[in-house]
Amino acid sequence: MGKRTARLAEIVDVMPTLIEMANLPPFDLPGQPPLGGKSLGPLIAAVAAGTNTSGAGDVAYSQYGRDRCLENAFLNAKGAKQAKVPCTPVQYMGYSVRTPGFRLTEWSLCNVTSGRPFWDATGVNASLSSLELYAHAHGEGESDDYDTSETENLAYKPEQAANVAALRKLLHSGFKLDGQP
Repeated sequence: MGKRTARLAEIVDVMPTLIEMANLPPFDLPGQPPLGGKSLGPLIAAVAAGTNTSGAGDVAYSQYGRDRCLENAFLNAKGAKQAKVPCTPVQYMGYSVRTPGFRLTEWSLCNVTSGRPFWDATGVNASLSSLELYAHAHGEGESDDYDTSETENLAYKPEQAANVAALRKLLHSGFKLDGQP
């Protein structure tokens, strides 16, 4: 009890974890998609027992929306209005995958209703706006303060091309595309 781990977890895993730990039946609402996430119970038990937790918490996915102007990605509609400049609102979504060694974020256009990506709509980078890649060299032993560890974007460095390709493949496997059930 009271042990800490640096294994990765997603917020979507909290509800299934609480349901499992409270010994409640699975929770689904009629007519709604099934509850996402997976219970962190096995990871919590492994950490408490001091056993190997390999495989659990090795990857985490997240997304963050950003409304920006097509003409100037530094402005949103409100900022453009205040600056008295034109703005065509566009929804970009930052889709991220975090592993013990890296965090890759792909900023892409998305379906504003579903939040799902339009990856590879008409080519490999059709909807891609930009990439961010940050190294987490100390893995699990790293500080929780990502502001100090995510200071250099490595995504466009030639020596990181293989990491970017592998992480983009992992990222794309973790999200459903628009139109997929």
